[in-house]
Amino acid sequence: MDEADLLQVHARELSALPDPTYWFEKLGDIRKELGKSNGDIVAMLAKRMWLIKVCDSSYPLHPSVKHDFIMKKYFLNDRDNLLIWATLIALIDGDDADERYQKCKLNIERKYGSEAWYRVFLTSKKIRKVLINPNCNIPDVFKIMATKSITVQGWIQKDYLSQLPKRV
Repeated sequence: MDEADLLQVHARELSALPDPTYWFEKLGDIRKELGKSNGDIVAMLAKRMWLIKVCDSSYPLHPSVKHDFIMKKYFLNDRDNLLIWATLIALIDGDDADERYQKCKLNIERKYGSEAWYRVFLTSKKIRKVLINPNCNIPDVFKIMATKSITVQGWIQKDYLSQLPKRV
């Protein structure tokens, strides 16, 4: 198995997990095994695979984003990642939610700084508020959240979602 295949295998293993907040330990092991730069490549490939899987299985993709994925041109920049982190933090749930939340917080503070964490946190609170609003149609909310997270174009199709940020 050559190096490219090995990176793809590791990326598939990560993307099979429920969401990227589960990746910390496994990605750390991959970075120890393959080095930081190859670990970063695995993380980027896994993120792309996970986003495609989530959107293709649950939500319609914007045609231009689908084209970018097909052409393998879609790379997230740091600014776009903040909105994705905010979405993930808003959706953290389950038995180990507190631990995953703390890991996310530390990772964001380490990589982007405490000011970025504060922006992500405030955005995640807005997202969470929309998600728990009993007047919201949850499937529509998730569809729009996925679209916003993937395209970061911020389409707002319903008035009650206008409180969601177009950019973090």
